[in-house]
Amino acid sequence: MPFSDLPERLPEVRQRIGGAVARGGHRQHVTVVAVTGYTVLRLVARRRALAARLADLVATDPLTKLPNRTRLIEIIDDALAGAARNDTTLALIDIDHFAEINDALGHHFGDQLLLAVAARLHNGLGVRTHLARVGGDIFAVLGNNEMVNPQHILPQFEAAFDVDLQTV
Repeated sequence: MPFSDLPERLPEVRQRIGGAVARGGHRQHVTVVAVTGYTVLRLVARRRALAARLADLVATDPLTKLPNRTRLIEIIDDALAGAARNDTTLALIDIDHFAEINDALGHHFGDQLLLAVAARLHNGLGVRTHLARVGGDIFAVLGNNEMVNPQHILPQFEAAFDVDLQTV
């Protein structure tokens, strides 16, 4: 199609492309841009961005941005396949009375407490460990035996948490 005909035929081109995309099974927003006589589709870039976003959502806890249970399983598989498999420990941390705290002070407060716990564990246990949120109030720590043990984890909970002007 010559460039001079594009303005008049642009609605037809959009309709054809949109129909073809819709018949592919998924409705996609398609942008058609005229550039020196050529039609450029940005569909590929948008699909890649969407695929990356979906991959992130599948592997990440939306609140804490930590790896979730699905990603933790992959991390555990990698650790067990590696040379340090005999020196690797997994600890599960369940926050006692979290449901009561969440009910009494509200879900926003509970979310802020989970973020504070995640930050303290991340800062206190170092970069040599993997931290994940695997359930509502359950965190997992995976790392070497030296770092993932009660002597390193319990001190993270000795000091109270200050959340929304409350001390818990």
